[in-house]
Amino acid sequence: IRGFVKFDPRGLSDSDFKPPVFLSDIRIFEQPARFKQSISELKELDVSWRENVVSFDFAALDLTDPEKLRYQWKLDGFDENWINGGTRRTATYTNLPGGEYILKVRATNVDGVWGDEMLNLIVRVEPPFYRTVWFALLITVAACGLIYFLYRNRIRQLRAIREAQSRFTQQLITSQEAERKRIAAELHDG
Repeated sequence: IRGFVKFDPRGLSDSDFKPPVFLSDIRIFEQPARFKQSISELKELDVSWRENVVSFDFAALDLTDPEKLRYQWKLDGFDENWINGGTRRTATYTNLPGGEYILKVRATNVDGVWGDEMLNLIVRVEPPFYRTVWFALLITVAACGLIYFLYRNRIRQLRAIREAQSRFTQQLITSQEAERKRIAAELHDG
């Protein structure tokens, strides 16, 4: 106030602090998920295909000016590119197909420098039973069994028809032979 201040803007430089990103909450159907361990220690998340609305809340640890922090996230195996969330700290995914994904989240510092330290969370989505390998194998075996049953049934029908035709042909030949003998006997008697 009663002095002289010297300020040289060339002496300012961008902050090289790269804030780490931490998971702060996971919600399923907008209800907080419960875990046996602390959410900050969570490395893997298993969800069912029925739990098809999953939200991840995260935060970067840079208390200089939290309003200037920017976030990007990507769900490897689902998202092709990074999603720019701006200052938004929540990523929500719906109707994820069964499989294994890795949620990656990164943040900038107050000067807009992207951090190298990312949040990595393995997310496994259990597929519905009708999209599992076992179900596909079961359906394949059942279809093959049905085809085999229909094939065997048709072969049995064709054999029965052939035997009936053979019996009919034999009866026809026998009756024609009997008729021939009767006519020959009448002609001989005449």
